[in-house]
Amino acid sequence: MDPGPIISEILTDYGFVILMGIGALVVLGLVADRFRRRQPR
Repeated sequence: MDPGPIISEILTDYGFVILMGIGALVVLGLVADRFRRRQPR
């Protein structure tokens, strides 16, 4: 069996999940920052 395609497939799947996670964190950070600025204490 050639493990090349399997490894690349796993890497692409994990890469997509990691990119989605980072994107979600960035969006949440921006929303939280705007929310804090909009409501000064």
